[in-house]
Amino acid sequence: MSNAAGNASKSANATLSEAGKNISSSLNKTGESANNTLNEVGKNASQAGSAILNKTGEVGQKIVAGAANVLGNIISQIKKGWGH
Repeated sequence: MSNAAGNASKSANATLSEAGKNISSSLNKTGESANNTLNEVGKNASQAGSAILNKTGEVGQKIVAGAANVLGNIISQIKKGWGH
């Protein structure tokens, strides 16, 4: 009887040990998945930031070009005014 109880205990310990390994493996995979997701979020945020900066630069160039055009028109009008 003692031998049977010992074998049952060993079997239970082995089952619990295997369950612990499975849980640990699952947690590791969950952590890896979360890490990959966060890496993707970071890449997407970085790409979005770059796109925003590029658009901001384009808008800035258009503003400067527009301002130069307006100043050119003002100078042209002043010159015409002096010519009369």
